Amino acid sequence: MIKNKPGEFFKNEIKDNSCYRVDDLIDLSQWDLPKDKRSENNRKSYLFEFVASLHYILSKKQPLIIAFGEEFEENFKEVFSFEGKDFDTLKIYTNNIVGTILYDGVIFNIGSRFGEQFLQYMIASSEGFLEYEEFGQKDNSLGLVEWVLIYYWKVLLKKAFRLGLYKSYSEIEDDLSFLRGRVDFAQIHKFQHRAKLRCYYREHSYLNAINEVIRRALIKISNTKEYDKLIADLTPIKRAYFDLTSINAPLKSLKNHKIRNPFYLPYQEVYELSLQILENRFFNFGAVSDFNALLFDISMLFEHYIRKLLIHNGFTIEEKNSKKYFIPNGVDKSPIYPDIVIVHEDGSVSVYDVKYKNFDSKVEREDRFQIVSYAALLSAHHEVKECGIIYPTKGYRGKLTQDFDLCGKKMRFNVVFYPVCEDNDGFKEQQQRNDEKFLAMVEK
Repeated sequence: MIKNKPGEFFKNEIKDNSCYRVDDLIDLSQWDLPKDKRSENNRKSYLFEFVASLHYILSKKQPLIIAFGEEFEENFKEVFSFEGKDFDTLKIYTNNIVGTILYDGVIFNIGSRFGEQFLQYMIASSEGFLEYEEFGQKDNSLGLVEWVLIYYWKVLLKKAFRLGLYKSYSEIEDDLSFLRGRVDFAQIHKFQHRAKLRCYYREHSYLNAINEVIRRALIKISNTKEYDKLIADLTPIKRAYFDLTSINAPLKSLKNHKIRNPFYLPYQEVYELSLQILENRFFNFGAVSDFNALLFDISMLFEHYIRKLLIHNGFTIEEKNSKKYFIPNGVDKSPIYPDIVIVHEDGSVSVYDVKYKNFDSKVEREDRFQIVSYAALLSAHHEVKECGIIYPTKGYRGKLTQDFDLCGKKMRFNVVFYPVCEDNDGFKEQQQRNDEKFLAMVEK
């Protein structure tokens, strides 16, 4: 097992939807192996066996996947594939899955090919936050998923805090000169000389397990150097929680609490994530395990982002998982779920599929068949104006348009490129302008 930090290749270099020759990326001299295994051949053998073994384990275990929103069908694919017979011929191919894997003391990190700022930009909108917040950049000492969890926790906390601090009913015991709640008549003789009643009543209070767990998570994050930039904009929220009276109770007794007041439900996920932070559960297996993994499908996040962008700019979009369209399966019928169905004012629709994959020279065969099948099926219910596919791309590429005949009717086929700018100090303003360019290419 590697004793100290592994080569930076495994921590920072791998991006989604990419191909890598391992020998081009890694410096074998970085690996601290036992003295009898430090020869170049032993290092090469270890690295090849590591990749092959990790690929096998990922095929057998079910990693935890972070979900952004609740409108996605399960779309989990192979984390990565590889080819080659030894280190010198070893290639790694990544898909839409990004995140962090810890295996045999090695951090295997897969990041976004568009950069960290675009990933932050999408996450900020995942729960309706279309504004791009002034958050700090990811510290390189953090694993990708550790950073995503803490950032996502912060976004949800800011959203919940708009409702005010969470309040719940608490049982209050007090000696009063008037009747309130229920009275302990067995205690009346003790208070006759003071004309008091021992009363028990319920009252809204900020002193509860939900707030205490969130408060402790804030303290832990505030006292961790690597997280400073991530929570720089939480000063008012930290002040509110730090002013609360602490509950002197072990964390175990603060677990398994549910919020019953619908008004405060946004705090439930904040509470659950706070427990994960307090227990260092950034992975779904125990800390003593040789294998830990926490991943998410960035294609699902991109689709969610595009839907939110359209909705918040006045487009009428059909609900994603409504069981409205069916196709036969040989026994009965199965529902299909087009990614985006835009409903126009005249009742006609446009249907789009959102693909996070790379666009090379043309739309892949199965993707063409899929979107044309959607258009044909929807044409039995609506007038379909156009169909197409949305891809992210570095820089502005506009859109490709063709007309074709479908069931005797002329239809327009669009390939719309959502432009993503490079990481830079002015990313916020540039990407907002890119949003406007994209929206101008899609008919409302």
